[in-house]
Amino acid sequence: MTRRSTTRTAAAVVATLLGAGLLGGCGGDSPYCAAVKENQSALDSFGTKVSDKTFAREARAVRAIAATDPAKVGDDWTAIDKAMRRVLSAQKKTGMTFADLNDPEQRADADSDDLETVTKAYGVFNDTAQQRKAVVEDVETTCDVTLK
Repeated sequence: MTRRSTTRTAAAVVATLLGAGLLGGCGGDSPYCAAVKENQSALDSFGTKVSDKTFAREARAVRAIAATDPAKVGDDWTAIDKAMRRVLSAQKKTGMTFADLNDPEQRADADSDDLETVTKAYGVFNDTAQQRKAVVEDVETTCDVTLK
């Protein structure tokens, strides 16, 4: 083998390795899409099985996805995350659970300040409807994941 053919062979091997590495990178998920797929079951249950446990699970999922700071909807994920944290914090501070809030007798017996704290937190969360719609649409187009 001549020096020239050795150089060509080495260049071909390097080009093949680089090409395979670049193509392999395209096949992988972005951190955002990987986080969405990892947390899809929590996101799919969103709002269908309302309990303290499921809401906390959903909040952890949203927090994990927001942490990836997706390009188009990072602010939307962050707004949802903050609103969910506010609900969890209000519930912890007041000791009120989802079951308490859904029980008219418990609501009637609740401290008015506690009820106001939780109600405001839910109001902030409810105000993220536009952001929630935006992230669902983005997940579908960016990650090819359809949320229920």
